[in-house]
Amino acid sequence: MLVGIVSATPDGDPPMNKNTPKKRQIGPPTPLYINGLLNPLAFNCHSYAWHNSKGDPSDPGNVYSPPFWDNDPYRDTGGYHMIPFSEANQVGDRLVYYAWDEKKQRPSATHSAIVVEVNSKGEATLVASKWGRDGLFIHHPRDIPTIYGLPNPTYRAPNGKIYQSRIYFRKN
Repeated sequence: MLVGIVSATPDGDPPMNKNTPKKRQIGPPTPLYINGLLNPLAFNCHSYAWHNSKGDPSDPGNVYSPPFWDNDPYRDTGGYHMIPFSEANQVGDRLVYYAWDEKKQRPSATHSAIVVEVNSKGEATLVASKWGRDGLFIHHPRDIPTIYGLPNPTYRAPNGKIYQSRIYFRKN
């Protein structure tokens, strides 16, 4: 549960406005099950962004998932560094979204994406991401389903602390 929006400060992407392109689907859904059987070709956002849709078989957290599913982007950021907001984004940078996890009582990664377009200020204007079992989409970094978190740069969690809603990463 997110308690409140804290700021609309610069965070690597511009606020959405009436000229912001609408999201568009560029790939079909990959349901988790087909005819009651686990879909061996299903992949999710973390698999798409960090493993070219091939999953992470080395991650023990993925044992009970389809082979191309990835449940933990934390293990995927090795070889990448967080990009400070003062640094321009580049096409190919990765983006991880965060939201408050009630069970763990801390922020958890909810979604991953790949930057596919930046403006002249170095702000990410479009990203590509897989929406769970749904399709692959091109969208503004802030145009996400609410299950992935808030569109604002930061939020105040139930513990009273302020956390980032998303963090950009670049390959070392």
